[in-house]
Amino acid sequence: MQTQPSLLVAYMPQPMDWLIATEQLWYRIPVDKVPKIIKDGTTEYIAFYFPALFGLKKNGRFHIMPKITAVKVVSCNELSPLKNNTNPYKQRC
Repeated sequence: MQTQPSLLVAYMPQPMDWLIATEQLWYRIPVDKVPKIIKDGTTEYIAFYFPALFGLKKNGRFHIMPKITAVKVVSCNELSPLKNNTNPYKQRC
């Protein structure tokens, strides 16, 4: 019997997050919020839900990304190694 691919639906909070997901190919999930299907390695795909601040073209829509190739735990400094605190990810970690 063939099984359906596993899909995680995540909220895309800001346009900056979408830019990072599409250009740098990663998405930050805080360690204390990681769902079981990510921890156990069964998630094959991630889809993003877009709120109203993305405008009419994306508001309320979903976008499925290519197949997940890796999941790893990294520190905030590894995600955004900028020396100053102007990077939004440094402020959220």
